[in-house]
Amino acid sequence: MPKKFKEQFRKGKITAHIRKHNGVYEVRCQINKITVLGTSKVLETAKSKFIEKLRTIDFNTFTPKNIKFNDYFENWLNTVKKPYIKDNTYKTYLQTYSHDIKPYFATKDLASPKSLELQEYMNKLTANGKNRVTKAVYQLLKAFFEFAVADDVLKKSPFDKIKLLPYEQEKATSLSREEEKDLVSLLGANSGVPLQAFVFSLYTGLRRSELATIEIQGEFIKVCTAKTRVWQKDKYRLIPISPILKRYLPYINIEKVKTIAPSTLTTAFKKLLPNHHLHELRHTFITRCQECGIKREIVSLWAGHTADSSMTSKVYTHLENNKTLQIEEMQKFDYFFN
Repeated sequence: MPKKFKEQFRKGKITAHIRKHNGVYEVRCQINKITVLGTSKVLETAKSKFIEKLRTIDFNTFTPKNIKFNDYFENWLNTVKKPYIKDNTYKTYLQTYSHDIKPYFATKDLASPKSLELQEYMNKLTANGKNRVTKAVYQLLKAFFEFAVADDVLKKSPFDKIKLLPYEQEKATSLSREEEKDLVSLLGANSGVPLQAFVFSLYTGLRRSELATIEIQGEFIKVCTAKTRVWQKDKYRLIPISPILKRYLPYINIEKVKTIAPSTLTTAFKKLLPNHHLHELRHTFITRCQECGIKREIVSLWAGHTADSSMTSKVYTHLENNKTLQIEEMQKFDYFFN
C-alpha cells in the first residue's frame, strides 16, 4: 500500500475497508454514517479515487446538524441504558435527566454545547449545593457524549475536559439509641406505612429497593438482593427474624410495606429525621449487630455484602448454609430501652 495512502488514514484516524466484488475493487469507510467510496478494476486507482473523495469532506463540519440533544439523549437512555440496568436505576437516571438535564438542553442541538459552556453548567449545579445531583449529571453526560462519539455522530466529546469540583461527601452515621427509641416508640396499631417500613428496615438492614421483595418464611425473611445486575439471575438472601423484630411485627403490614415507593420513603424519612438519611437505618442495623456481639462475617451475609479478602467463598457458603448458627447468632440481637 502506498505511503501516501497510509499517511492519509493516520492523519484522519479513519479505517478503510478494501474488498473485490465482481472484479471491481472497492475502498470504503463511513464518516458520520455517510459512505465514502472509491472503485476501480485497478486497486491503486480505487485507492486514489477514495483519497480524492475523502479530501472533499470538511472535517470542521464533521458534527451533524439538526439532531436535537434531548431527542438523541432519550433514545440513548432507552436503547443503550434501560435494557441493561435495574428498573430502579433506570428510574433514577430518568429523574436526573427530566429534572436537571432536559430543561437546560431543551433548545440545543447535539452539536451545539461546547466545553466551556458545559463546565459553566456543571459549576452552577455545584454552586447550588447539589453535590449528589451534580455527580449523577456528570456521570450520565460523560457516558452519553462518549457514546455519541462511538456512534459517529460527534467527532469529539465536548465533555472530555470537564472537571467535577471536589466535595466532601457526608459520611453515613447510625441512629443513636435515643433516636432509635424515639422512632420505634411511634409505631402502633394505627401507624402509617412509611413508619412501619422504617422499623422493619431498622431491624433487618434492608435497602429501600429491597423492601418490595420481602417474604416471611418461618424464622427467616427472604429478600432479593438489590445489587444484582439486570443480566444476572436474581440472588436471594435469608435474614433470621430477631427477637426485637418479633415484638414489632404485629404492627407491621408486610404487604403494604412491599408496595410503598422508595421515593416516598426517602421523603417521609427526611421529614421525620432531617439530620439522617434513610440508608442510615441499614448502617444502624449493622452497628447494633456488632454491639450485640454477632460475628462480623454473619452480619455481612445478612447485609448482602460480598465476601472480602478475609473471608473466602468457602467460608461464606458454609455460613450461608448453616441456618441453625444464623438463628443462634440472631438471638443476640435483643435489647430494651430504658
